[in-house]
Amino acid sequence: MLVIGGMHRSGTSLLASLFDGAGVSVGARLLGAGNGNDVGHFEDLDFYEFHQRALVGNGLPAEGFTADAIPVVPEPMRAEATTLVEIRRRQGGVWGWKDPRTILFLEFWADLLPDASFVFVFRRPWEVVDSFFRRGDPAFVYNPALAARVWLHYNRLILRFITRHPERCIIREMTQVSTDPQEVFTAVRDRFGIPLGEPTNRFRPELLQGDRDGFRAALLAASCAEAVDVYHRLRDAAASSSTLPVDVPMTTADMAVVEWARAARLERENAHVRREWMRIRAEADDDLAALQARLASWEAVGTDIQAVVESLSTAQKFDPTVSARLADLTKHADLPRPQAAA
Repeated sequence: MLVIGGMHRSGTSLLASLFDGAGVSVGARLLGAGNGNDVGHFEDLDFYEFHQRALVGNGLPAEGFTADAIPVVPEPMRAEATTLVEIRRRQGGVWGWKDPRTILFLEFWADLLPDASFVFVFRRPWEVVDSFFRRGDPAFVYNPALAARVWLHYNRLILRFITRHPERCIIREMTQVSTDPQEVFTAVRDRFGIPLGEPTNRFRPELLQGDRDGFRAALLAASCAEAVDVYHRLRDAAASSSTLPVDVPMTTADMAVVEWARAARLERENAHVRREWMRIRAEADDDLAALQARLASWEAVGTDIQAVVESLSTAQKFDPTVSARLADLTKHADLPRPQAAA
């Protein structure tokens, strides 16, 4: 079996989707698309909900956004974990799961599943932090510095785990997965002996935005230097040679001013988009009002015609020639044809 792990916003959904396409059963009841992930999370809801309840049982947020805690699985939930695993095993075939919160419970699952293999993926800390900010998670809107500290905590735990269990682990940077997924699958087959099909092409580059100018990488280095150090240790463990942003020779204050200018520009662009949206909305409201007025006019005409038809229906009792005139009047109208008078 295979456990797919990594920090939130690090490409775990992409990696899980590749394994799913290659024949690994990642769950029958999966977490669907959501904010920041419109193609689906590929997270087994049974494990997802198990981890959330375990976190809450430790007094932690269900999202798992903690910068230092190492939660334990509450005793009443241990039997539930065993049952959950037994159910999945009875289904047969190669199976596994993906949930970023798994990183907080790695030793628990390693003890419970001595035959489990672990594939980890990591992403540059400044890109993960930026992804959190773009998604608008409340935890980071009100405490922006927490994002880098959560990244640091999760990836420290990954490093510690692969140091303790090197024979059970494979780790790759997200850039390695996106550029050469076949290499990852070959490594899993060779090291773990897990039969896999070929990975499908599911990579969407727009979902993994990078920092082209290096300013955000420099800002993170200034505000959380240890995260950058851990990132380089992860790169060494994964033998990653991805190109890094150009080092920006600027002071922290200068970089902050650059980000200030970028934020102001985005606010200006957002205001323009909002004005355009309001203009289009106003035009749509006007068009709708015009259509409603025309509909009311046609309804009034229909009411008048109906009154005339009823009047003529009565008149034809006294004048047989009215029937022909009445039939001609209603031939193209969406009204019931009157019956000839008895």
